[in-house]
Amino acid sequence: MIGLLFTPIIFFRRFDNDTCIYVPGPNGIDSSTYIAFRGYTWLSFQYIIPVLIITISHLSIIIKLKKRQYQSKTLRPIEVSLRNKGCELNEQKKLIKLVLITAIMSGQQATLHLYESIRYFLTMLNIVIFGYGTIGQQMGPFLIVLSSCINPCIIIGTTVSVRRRFSHYLHEIWIKIRRDNVIQKNEIQLLNSYIN
Repeated sequence: MIGLLFTPIIFFRRFDNDTCIYVPGPNGIDSSTYIAFRGYTWLSFQYIIPVLIITISHLSIIIKLKKRQYQSKTLRPIEVSLRNKGCELNEQKKLIKLVLITAIMSGQQATLHLYESIRYFLTMLNIVIFGYGTIGQQMGPFLIVLSSCINPCIIIGTTVSVRRRFSHYLHEIWIKIRRDNVIQKNEIQLLNSYIN
């Protein structure tokens, strides 16, 4: 996708008198046609296809978990199901949590990508004139990058095992930093003792 979405931009840069100039489309193609094509490719490959993949994969996981949960209920004897009532509640909570995490991630991604997709649509319909380097043009990528930074935070904040692993890594990094600081202080003291 990177090759399809970003590589054409590199080829539309031209240098005149030691300044970089952006040519909004290839030679012989109207710039409005190129912007419309670029808008449709961005819309399909950056928004629609990823959202479909994420939604379908999460739905298939949830459906398989629900089927497994239903099959285990129908196949178990009554006395075993009474003992495993707590286990079933735990599985139900995990399923609800998975649905909640999926809804939070897709909601924030849709919200933060909404500005850029609306701007592309308005540009394709010639309602808004696309200005290169303007604040409006820079705001879309900023919100997309912000979305990419928030997604890992959502996963870390809502998944206990990931949160434990992340805090373990942070603790290991903190120990290494403290150990390196102690080694540096010892080296500085040793160097100062040689100088004095």
